[in-house]
Formats: sequence, structure tokens, C-alpha cells
Amino acid sequence: MQLGLIIGDPLGNLKHLHSYNRTPYLISSTEFCFVASFGKILKKDFIDKCEYIINFHPGDVLTCRGRHPLPAAVLHGYSEMGITVHSIEDEGVDSGPILYRLLMPIDYNSSYKANEKRLLKALRYLTILVATDINEGRIVYYYWDVKKSIYFKPLKKEILEEIINSKSLKRLKISKDTTTC
Repeated sequence: MQLGLIIGDPLGNLKHLHSYNRTPYLISSTEFCFVASFGKILKKDFIDKCEYIINFHPGDVLTCRGRHPLPAAVLHGYSEMGITVHSIEDEGVDSGPILYRLLMPIDYNSSYKANEKRLLKALRYLTILVATDINEGRIVYYYWDVKKSIYFKPLKKEILEEIINSKSLKRLKISKDTTTC
């Protein structure tokens, strides 16, 4: 089994990948490619080299598609944050068939970083679950209507930093009208 891996951070900075000018590429075809918090749209020539691309999106794609799902959920007062594991089949943004959705409450009495830490612990569990299911040949996913989901444009850097560095989410006072790029 050939595996590929793309790992980024919440601000979209590339950490590890066979890369050239920060654009992902594969030298040869790959059976499975895992993507986590990459912040870039994969191009067709890359997608076509992979039999399966599995994205670990740090948000619920039904309510928070886009580059900054947890900050957007906080900004809009959502009660839940989540992780969606979905397939990437084309250049659409967080629009592929869903394998898993995990939701948990946002703790507005805590900091952003405390909430993110809880989300990352769940990511470890989901990664093991997905790897086990792949190993045992149990890849099951469902298609959904991306037109009924909510996409958020990337947040302005200063707004994103204010949310990420907050000590208590309930004390944030940000106008939603001034948040996107």
C-alpha cells in the first residue's frame, strides 16, 4: 500500500510534504493520501495520482466549511465544534463524501487553545479509527449536499489571532461584519 501525507497548521503553513514552492505534488501514484489542516486547495493533477485522499477537516463541514472552522464557529456563537473526515475527489472546498463526523461542545468559559486541544485529542482517536478501517477494508462514506452547508471565508489575520490568543471565549467582542478577508 502506497501512502502520502500532508500536514499543516491552522494558519495554513506547510509543515511536511514532498513539496515544491509550497504546492503539493506526488512523484508517482499513491493509494491513500491523508490531509490534515493543510489550508490549500489540492489541484486536479495531484488528486488524479491518488486512489483515495482522506481529509481530516477540523470542523463540521455541514456548518463550518473553509479555512478557519473552529474560529468561525466561535465567532458565530455555535454550541459545537467538530472534526469531519471526508474524501477529496475534486478541487471543491471541504465538499467530498463524509466518512466520519465527530461533534463536541465548545467550552466558552475556556480559551481557544483549550478547546483546540480537546479537538486534537479527538483527532488522534479518529486517525486510529480511519487507519483501522482502511486496514480492514471498511471504508464507508456518504454523499451530502454541499449547497446546504455553510462556507466561511478566511478570517483576517488580526481577528484570527485575537480568537486564538483569547483566555476566555465568552469575553470576545468581535463584530462579525469586519472579520473576513
